[in-house]
Amino acid sequence: MPIWQELVTVYRGHTGKSAQLKAASLAQWIFESDRGTRSLAKDHLNFAGLKYRDEMAMYATPVTYTRVDHETTTYCKFASLTNFIEGYWHFITSPAAPYGKWQDYSADSAGYISYIADAGDCPFPGYVADVSRLLPEATTLLGPTPGAAPNGFAARARRLMPSPSALRSCRNRSYLHRPIIRTPMWKL
Repeated sequence: MPIWQELVTVYRGHTGKSAQLKAASLAQWIFESDRGTRSLAKDHLNFAGLKYRDEMAMYATPVTYTRVDHETTTYCKFASLTNFIEGYWHFITSPAAPYGKWQDYSADSAGYISYIADAGDCPFPGYVADVSRLLPEATTLLGPTPGAAPNGFAARARRLMPSPSALRSCRNRSYLHRPIIRTPMWKL
């Protein structure tokens, strides 16, 4: 299995972060690593372009790496995908990091991306828009949220309800006072 697919699989099982935060961070990783094809991701399991800092020692080791723009810097080299995921979140949640209000965006993927870019070191203009465009892909890759309704359930349920325009145009609204007949879930 390619390393990118392994990362997505491992991240699906990661707990402790909301589905929106996971989608936002995965969208960042898609962008930063080009879906795991850049050498920093392939060779060092660093999908986010995290630079090495002493507080990352529990998750990563330092590695000198030259980016495509010929800038040589010390980056994090992770020993496993789990170390990368935990290291990423340690970096974001660390008291030393400039992202103290990250939890305010636990239900807002796009807001999280904007906040991270504004609070930290935004790599270049257009970064937020580029990463935000990848949110649907990231959400799809992560799959449905555990406990959420199965795919298509909401659409089937909507077909059973009269539309708002049908309710407004109905002259005889006596049917609204009739008992509601529930359709068993297995028939939806």
